[in-house]
Amino acid sequence: MTTFDRIERRMPVLLDELVVAQRPDYLDSILGQTERTSQRPGWTFIERWLPMSALTERLAPAPRLPWRTIGAVALIVLALVAGAILIVGNQPRKLPAPFGPAANGQIAYAADGDIFTADPTTGDSRALVTGPGIDTDPVYSRDGTKIAFTRTVAGGQREVYTADVDGGAAVLVTTEPISSVSGYEFSPDGTTIAIASMATEPLEPDSPVVVLQERISLANVDGSGLRSLGIEGPARAPSFRPPDGREIAFEGGSPSEGEGIFAYDLEAGSLRTIVEPTAGFEVTGGPSFSPDGSKIAYGWWGSAAGPNSRLYVIDTDGAGAPLLVEPPVSNLLCCEGGQIAWSNDGTRLAHFRIYDDGGVVAITRWDTGGTGIELKSPAMDDASLTWSPDDRYLLVRPTDAAESALEQVLFDAQHGATVPTAWTTTSTPSWQRVAIK
Repeated sequence: MTTFDRIERRMPVLLDELVVAQRPDYLDSILGQTERTSQRPGWTFIERWLPMSALTERLAPAPRLPWRTIGAVALIVLALVAGAILIVGNQPRKLPAPFGPAANGQIAYAADGDIFTADPTTGDSRALVTGPGIDTDPVYSRDGTKIAFTRTVAGGQREVYTADVDGGAAVLVTTEPISSVSGYEFSPDGTTIAIASMATEPLEPDSPVVVLQERISLANVDGSGLRSLGIEGPARAPSFRPPDGREIAFEGGSPSEGEGIFAYDLEAGSLRTIVEPTAGFEVTGGPSFSPDGSKIAYGWWGSAAGPNSRLYVIDTDGAGAPLLVEPPVSNLLCCEGGQIAWSNDGTRLAHFRIYDDGGVVAITRWDTGGTGIELKSPAMDDASLTWSPDDRYLLVRPTDAAESALEQVLFDAQHGATVPTAWTTTSTPSWQRVAIK
C-alpha cells in the first residue's frame, strides 16, 4: 500500500473534523474563570481623560521670548547664585582639630603651692595636685586630656611635669632641672611640650666663661627625652604652628641689635625669617598663630618718636606688608607687653593696650582693627589673657606697675561687662577645652 492510498482512505475522516468544530476539553475551565473576574473599570481608560486629538494633532511652535525677558531671568539667576555664595562665605570656617571653638571645661590655677581647678559655672574648686613641693603654672593640652605644671626644686630651679586631668599619673618630663622657665606649650597632638627657659652656655667655644642664654627645648610628655632646638642666639616665646605643629615660631635677637620673628622646621631642622629684625625695635607679646595657622599676630615696640608700639598681623609665610590692627588715636602710647591671644574661631584678638592715662585689655577684630571692647582697671599695668573655649569670655590675670599679680577678672567678650569669679587666685590660669555635646 502506497502513501497516497493511506491518505485517500483517511480523507473522509479529516474532512469531517474540519467541518464540525470540536469542543476543547479546557473550555469549561476558561468560562468559569471569566465569570469570577469583574470587568475593567472605565476610569482606567486614558481615552476618558485625554482627548485623542490632543495627542495626534501637530503641536504649534512655542512663541519666541524677547531678549529683555531672557536678560532679566539671567540677572535673577546670577543674583540667587551670588546670594548663595555670600551665605556660604559667611558660615563659620571649620578649623582643624584640636583648634576652633569648644565647650568650656575646668579652669586650672595655682594657689599656696598646689594646683586647683574651678568649675566656671558653679564656682566649685577642688585640689588637683598637692604635696610638699611648690607647684605652679598649670597649662592644659589642646585636647583637654593632659595638664602640665612646674615644680620648684633646690636652688630655685624648676622641673616640668605632666598629669592626667584628674591630677593622677604625674610624669617628670624634664630629665634635668631647668633655670628660669618663662613658659611652655603643648604641641597640637599633645605628645611634646616646647619649653622656654635660660640655659648655661660657654661665652665662646671652649671658653670656661659661661653665660645664661634664652633657649627653647622640646620634652616628650611621657618623660622619654628632652632636647634643645640648637638655635644660635637668643630664642624665646615658642608657639607651635597649627594644625600639625611642624614649625615653632619664636622671638629672636636682642633689643640692641634688633629683634625679629623666626620659624624652626622640626622635621627639616631649617630656620626661616618671618619678621626681619630692626635695630632699636623689639617684639612684644610673642608671636601668636591664628587657629588655622595662616596668620601671626605680634607687638612691635621701639624708641621712635610718636606712637612707639603697635599690634600687627602678618601672613605666616612672611609675604605682604603687615596689617596694622591698632586704632588711629592720638593718646594711644603702645601695646607693649602682655599676651596676644586669638579667639578660638580666629576672628578676634585680645591684647594689652596702653593709653596716656593707663592700660586696658582690648578685644578687636583683627581684619578691621579699631578700638573694639576695652576693659580698664586703674591698677592694671600688664595682663595675661585666656579665652574661654566657646569664645564668650576672656579670663584676665592683671599685674600692677611692680609686676605683682592681681586677682583674676572674668570679662564678657561680647558685651564688655565683668563677671565675678567665685575662686580667689593671682596665678596665670588655663581653661580646659572639652568636646561640644
